[in-house]
Amino acid sequence: MRWLGVSRRRTSNLHANGNGVKVEFVSELLGEGEADGLKHGNLLVQVRHDGCSLRGVPITSDKPYTENKRGPGEVVTTNHTGQGDRTVSVAHAMNTSLKARKMRLRDLDLPQSESMLSMIKTGRRNVAPDIAPLLASKLDHPAMYAALASVATGGVAVEWLDGKYVDHHRAAVKEMCLDELQTVTSEIEKESAAKLPAAENESEHKRRRQHLLDVMDGLCWIWTYVGTQCEEYGFSMQSIAQEHHQLLKSRQWVSE
Repeated sequence: MRWLGVSRRRTSNLHANGNGVKVEFVSELLGEGEADGLKHGNLLVQVRHDGCSLRGVPITSDKPYTENKRGPGEVVTTNHTGQGDRTVSVAHAMNTSLKARKMRLRDLDLPQSESMLSMIKTGRRNVAPDIAPLLASKLDHPAMYAALASVATGGVAVEWLDGKYVDHHRAAVKEMCLDELQTVTSEIEKESAAKLPAAENESEHKRRRQHLLDVMDGLCWIWTYVGTQCEEYGFSMQSIAQEHHQLLKSRQWVSE
């Protein structure tokens, strides 16, 4: 596998394999001196809203670690259970979308007050269920769709990759997407589907879990590829998604 940048797979590996992580690796991501005092043992992973900047922090208790920083440039903190605060992710996506559309809050022309929208934009307020579809439709940006889907489902959504080490030039996204798809295809071919779930031992079950995490990498890169193509060539992602849904219905691949 050729890595053009730090992917979410490395995030997962750092989190899962804390006992073996090297201080030098973490220091390389954060800058000189920022990993001082990091030894080994369980690690807590803090993920900035760009999705890729990492910091390992020793876990001293079983209680979830939380951090209440908010606003542009602040930290989204996850505990060792993987649960995180998605408010800042929505704020980041909203800022990204507004910038891409060259819009101000008043340009959205929504029934909600500009003050309320400003609080969502700065991560000081959650997105209400009645606002989410209106906001998504007005901005029609892949980052916003991904962030709102994650909030609505408690974190079960395909991620829009826009971290520090992701190059959004269409050629770079295409290359990374192809690399991931080739890797995922190869891994799926090697993964056994013949063995009964009840017959798997603990080691095999853990390996299958990691396999699924790797496949999720491919899903994220496919979403980012489609989104980048829409942004570059002027397609509405909402329109593409709606047309695709109708195609799925015509093929009888979905029931509704």
